Parts: sequence; C-alpha cells; structure tokens
Amino acid sequence: MESNTSKRIFEDLVSSDIKGKQEYGVTVDREDYSKEEWLQHAYEEVLDTAKYLKRALDTSGTKSPHKAAVDILLELDAGLNTEIGTETTPAERMAFKKVSVLILERCKKIDPERFTIPTPPQGVLATL
Repeated sequence: MESNTSKRIFEDLVSSDIKGKQEYGVTVDREDYSKEEWLQHAYEEVLDTAKYLKRALDTSGTKSPHKAAVDILLELDAGLNTEIGTETTPAERMAFKKVSVLILERCKKIDPERFTIPTPPQGVLATL
C-alpha cells in the first residue's frame, strides 16, 4: 500500500518531467551528458537544496528587521541560483556567481552573527 506522501512525490516527479520538457525540450533521459556532467549538475542541485534548508532553519520564528532584510536577499540569491540551468552560458554563470557573492557579502554586513562560522573545539579537526 502506497502512502499519500509517496503518491504526492510521484506526482511531483511527473510534474517535474513535464515542466522540464516544456521549458528545456528534454527530460532526464537525455543522453548528451557525461557521467561527470550529471554528477556536477546533481552536486549543484544539492548545494541549492542546502541553501533552501539553511534559509528555512534561519528564518523560523524571527521577525527582526535585520533578519527580514537578510531573508529577502537570500531569497533573491536562491532565485538567481535556480535560474542557472543547462542552457546558461559560462558568461551568465559567472555573472550570477558575482551577484551571489555580492548578496552574501551584504548579508554578512547586515547580520554578521548569522554568518559567523563557529570555531570547532581544539582537537576536533584532528580526529576527522
């Protein structure tokens, strides 16, 4: 017996195939990518997912103006990153990356505590 969640995931997969075919003229059954290109594309998608998850975690339950401003900038950054696709030229990718860097730098200035990477306790890195 299928769960309702599994059914909804299946529907999302089918919908994604249809959208991909309409927007890009191909599905993931395309054969013009090498294994390395598929892995790179998947890696970039995982990075986007990490950004979305981090944003969701960072924005839960807070209404400060600084946090709201940063949230808007991060949403803009996520939107730009989702626009990068297989049809994007290297020059466009570079432009998106520059804008993304500028957005993240502004976010660090607005809310430095949120973007501070904690230093691990001494000896933790040595055990990894």
